[in-house]
Amino acid sequence: MENFKEAYEGTKFMVFNPALVIEVNKKCHELDELLKQHNTSEWAYITAWNPFSEVLTDAENSQSHQKLIELVKEYQYFEGEGVGTDPVWKPEKVY
Repeated sequence: MENFKEAYEGTKFMVFNPALVIEVNKKCHELDELLKQHNTSEWAYITAWNPFSEVLTDAENSQSHQKLIELVKEYQYFEGEGVGTDPVWKPEKVY
């Protein structure tokens, strides 16, 4: 497996709707526009999948994901997934 910094920097952080792709150290004009539309300058990309880079089962990840949805339900959020370059890691769902 790649080292964590390389894995993180190579990940494409996708948002499904509106469609955007966020990449480390690259400008994302669509994200800037989305932030303007919501009158904010702060955002986070959060996943409950594979905490501390420990690979969990799909069932465990789904359960953690549902807990995250419950925690953020009062906030504006957008569904997506983080897609890395390492084939060992499945895309991680995010909100």
